[in-house]
Amino acid sequence: LTSGGYGKRTKISLFRQQKRGGQGVKAYKLTAVRGELIGARAVPPEGEVLVVSSDGQVIKTEIGSISRQRRESTGVRVKNLDEGVSLTSFAPVLNDEAE
Repeated sequence: LTSGGYGKRTKISLFRQQKRGGQGVKAYKLTAVRGELIGARAVPPEGEVLVVSSDGQVIKTEIGSISRQRRESTGVRVKNLDEGVSLTSFAPVLNDEAE
């Protein structure tokens, strides 16, 4: 997810394995509108993610509703933000079958 409210899901298999001395792999195409990368996590297709904005709003979004894209893509809007507000953090919420 990015500070501008955008996110995407990408298959782990699209990231090549790095060896010693590797320079890394580009995982996101960032733009001024999209903002900075606030984090990346490995998540299952089921479950939800809690997204927190700088104005204190928290939303829960289904992980499956965030589209799957390639590594180099810019992502899709996950949360609409007012001007001057940004995403600050997120946390996956995994469904517990014991409930």
